[in-house]
Amino acid sequence: MTDHPLAFVDVETTGLDARIHQPWEVSIWLEEDPAPWTTQVRHTLDHADPRALEIGGYWNRCGSLGVDTGTRPAHIANPLRGRTLVAANPAFDAAFLTRLIGAPVWHYRLIDVSAGVMWLLGWDRPRSLLDTCAALRDRGFTIPEPDHTAQGDVRAVRAVYDALRDLAPDRARAAAAIEAADAAADAGDDQPGSWSERLADAALGSTGAPR
Repeated sequence: MTDHPLAFVDVETTGLDARIHQPWEVSIWLEEDPAPWTTQVRHTLDHADPRALEIGGYWNRCGSLGVDTGTRPAHIANPLRGRTLVAANPAFDAAFLTRLIGAPVWHYRLIDVSAGVMWLLGWDRPRSLLDTCAALRDRGFTIPEPDHTAQGDVRAVRAVYDALRDLAPDRARAAAAIEAADAAADAGDDQPGSWSERLADAALGSTGAPR
């Protein structure tokens, strides 16, 4: 492994603002491990957003007005120390993990799989993890459905990361082919679509399916 091995993470929270809301479930999947590790953490429902609790299935899975016991912050901090976090919108997860453990102990560079798919498919902005996974499944990849549980979402994140890694060589070859075709064309009228759209089609079209 490198000096900064990967940790795939997902955090379920009582809202979207790390200043007032709290994490209540954390899933961590170290790149060398065969499966993720998931735990509920101590929290209250002070300032909780009812919509966030509903989306995360809080009442079905936690079923209380808060948890006054749970995994100690050090037990979450230790496996993340020095690692590169991988998530869908990792700044969100990192903010809540920082609130939980007190300091960002991981490497300062984060990997956002949603942004990676955005660039690959020629979108103008990142989309939700649900839409990101659906777009890759439509192109032949086996990606689990994210379900707003920490473990379910972290499994989806890792599958998206693996798909991006598989696509990287195809994307490089496709880019070279498109540039060569453009150099040989006059005005490019016979090359429909934007460069990014053609690159996405060429790269994804060259991959085997299903995965």
